[in-house]
Amino acid sequence: MNLDEHCRIGSSIYKGNIYGKDLAVKQTKGDIKEELNILQRVNHVNLVSLLGTSCETGGSQWFLVYDYAENGSLDKGLHHNSAASSSSSSALPCLSWSQRIHIALDVASGLHCMHDHTQPNIVHWDVRSKNILLDSKFKAKLANFSMARTVADPTMAKVDVFAFGILMFELLSGKKALKTKDNGVNVMLCKEIREGLRLEEERVDTIMKLMDLKLDNRYSIDGALSLAALAWICTQEKALARPKMDRSRLSPLGTCSVIL
Repeated sequence: MNLDEHCRIGSSIYKGNIYGKDLAVKQTKGDIKEELNILQRVNHVNLVSLLGTSCETGGSQWFLVYDYAENGSLDKGLHHNSAASSSSSSALPCLSWSQRIHIALDVASGLHCMHDHTQPNIVHWDVRSKNILLDSKFKAKLANFSMARTVADPTMAKVDVFAFGILMFELLSGKKALKTKDNGVNVMLCKEIREGLRLEEERVDTIMKLMDLKLDNRYSIDGALSLAALAWICTQEKALARPKMDRSRLSPLGTCSVIL
């Protein structure tokens, strides 16, 4: 519909329909050679699939076509369910504890594919809730590869691992990764939580205070502690101290999937 505002589902993404199928169309400008190259190399159930492209004469403006994610971004699923938005018919139900764990597993699986099963390896470099899409069954897919790059140094992948740790803190708390206090100072969620988790004897109390109130206590405290422990490891200051994105290194996440 000529990029009608009613079709806009993101800052530069529109919902379209081709031959009766709903699709997501991303409008972008500039050199997208690297992004296209990477999108054509990745193929995984937890990574968004590029279905096609179109460009204006001269290549100044591109349109990238993807599968449509019926449940939008994780950002909306976690942060747009306030009392003000809950009255809207388009508001998503609160993500359950089980759904949150499976979303974390999906993202970890997608990153593991990029980091270890593509040649050469790839880093996403923009892992955040806005770039994780949820399909009709709330299966998560990593999207927006505009910053993705081929790995030149092993420590590059640790940036994604850190971002994954922040994402898990978001899944636990339902809070944004970065918040602005009344005095205008920005505070990172992970820094605030890590401070509260330093003392082992206070961790249970810290976690219970941290948990998203929208979960209404419908979660496993052991699972929450396991997820917080993994997020702690992933957000360590020293890059080499962070784990790799594979199941054997992410055992706390596997524990969470059992304790549902």
